[in-house]
Amino acid sequence: MTDAIYHEAIGQGPPILTMHGGLGLDHQYLRPALDGWAEFSQVVFYDHRGNGRSEPPASWAEVSMDSMADDAARLQSALGLDPAIVFGHSYGGFIALHYALRHRSRLKGLILASTAANLSHPPRIPDDADADADAVAAFGELFSGPMKSDEKWAETWRRVLPLYRPGSDPDAVSDIHARTRYRCAAYNHSASLLAGYDVLAQLGQIDAPVLLLGGRHDFLTGPPSLQDMHSMLPDSTLVFFEDSGHFPFLTEPERFGAVVEEWVRGL
Repeated sequence: MTDAIYHEAIGQGPPILTMHGGLGLDHQYLRPALDGWAEFSQVVFYDHRGNGRSEPPASWAEVSMDSMADDAARLQSALGLDPAIVFGHSYGGFIALHYALRHRSRLKGLILASTAANLSHPPRIPDDADADADAVAAFGELFSGPMKSDEKWAETWRRVLPLYRPGSDPDAVSDIHARTRYRCAAYNHSASLLAGYDVLAQLGQIDAPVLLLGGRHDFLTGPPSLQDMHSMLPDSTLVFFEDSGHFPFLTEPERFGAVVEEWVRGL
């Protein structure tokens, strides 16, 4: 199992299992922003099955939100990380919610960043997006049909990133792009899993503490999605980052890290 799912662990302390978004990306965009968590926890970065450096599935038909959540639980068992805090960003948050609903007894806490429990709030392209017409066009391409190659997927993602407000340091963003292994098969399959995605009504079953984090300017999974979850979760804390979009850990890294550290130490 641990050979099939690529992973790296740093630090010591309560384990945090990180779930990257995409799909079709890998965990690299979380680093080095989340590496600072190693000062107060053991941070486990991994790539979902068929993403990044993890092995592809025998058949993509076997891959679901639930199967990816179960992959995480098996990795957790293999590494002896019981109980664990689970962090999910964007699409990784969808998987993290499925994990929390399927493996509640193994969950110490849940951190959800820039994600949603359903797709009831469609993306709203920022009002100032006309300043980057190519990014808007690239966003349309993401949903106009399957990506035909890893290279096409990588280039389309690079073009669309300005809409997500990934940070003001172009060199840092370029570095992340260069380190990422793009997998178009994973991205193409991810869209099919979104049909009917809705776990909002089930959130009352999650009794572990939940930290909800989001950028005030996130047009994809913004404040309304987080507020919906906050209203349904029995024990949740909601924090917005006023100068951020979809990647608050890149745009406001010091505050993001401080908020997570305070919450983890208080568990």
